[in-house]
Amino acid sequence: MAVITERVEAPPVISRSGRLWHARRTLSRWPLISGGLVVTMVMLAVFAPYVAPYEPTEFNLRESLESPSLSHFLGTDGNGRDIFSRLVFSGRVSLMVGAAAALLAAVLGSAYGIAAGYFGGFFSEILMRFADLKLTLPSIMVALVAAATVGTGPVLWDIVPINVILILGILYSAHFARMTRGETLVIKETDYVSLARVHGCSNIRIMFQHIFPNIRNTIIVYISLIFAQSVLAESAFSFIGAGVPAETPTWGVMISQGRDYIATSWWIITFPGVAILLTVMSVNLLGDWLRDRLDPRLRRRI
Repeated sequence: MAVITERVEAPPVISRSGRLWHARRTLSRWPLISGGLVVTMVMLAVFAPYVAPYEPTEFNLRESLESPSLSHFLGTDGNGRDIFSRLVFSGRVSLMVGAAAALLAAVLGSAYGIAAGYFGGFFSEILMRFADLKLTLPSIMVALVAAATVGTGPVLWDIVPINVILILGILYSAHFARMTRGETLVIKETDYVSLARVHGCSNIRIMFQHIFPNIRNTIIVYISLIFAQSVLAESAFSFIGAGVPAETPTWGVMISQGRDYIATSWWIITFPGVAILLTVMSVNLLGDWLRDRLDPRLRRRI
């Protein structure tokens, strides 16, 4: 009886010295696309006066509603203002509000989250019920009502609304409080914290020299996520006219002013919407990479 055998070829071995392998490894280990988008947005916002070919608030009715062309890279709006110029200037407001609100939320939430987790008891219950109240309420809706009630308030550097930053920072601080309290409850039972108490270290020193460094990486990841949410919230404020002053160009204002031309001049609202999409998406992807990079349990897989 004849036995028929089939020859199976082994899969090709990919050499680790090849350029393709190194390229794939670099793309998997470093956030080149998301990081590049974030850096590009920041650079355009910082150097907006030198990048923008026109003044963002300059009216030119003779060139109103022009489609994208060589003279106006992204077209013009109903008042003849250059979309690209307004786009790069608008990024300054959204990025600064997002960064300031995320940092304020991190400072406030981490401070009373660590304190609540470390001391516990009735003090912890009071702080956490306050945080739960903020988490149960729809953040965007509450922020919109608060911004419409208190108004724009003082404006820093003529573009950054202080009230919007305070509202977003206070609302989003609950996320940091919940996270840091849970981490603190675990860390305060470790041996090195107990040894610090035995050696007579004060509570403040233990919280900020022994507990905070162990949750710092998680706080950094949360900052990136809250930054993206703050950018969306600021755009929503500006869209309804409750954010920055009306004469200040922002992505939300550009979309709001382009609603009347959506059927005939698509570029007026499309490019600000794409800018918001790219900013939020790239920051979220960068936050995911930071989580994987800073977490010791996931770092081995990168």
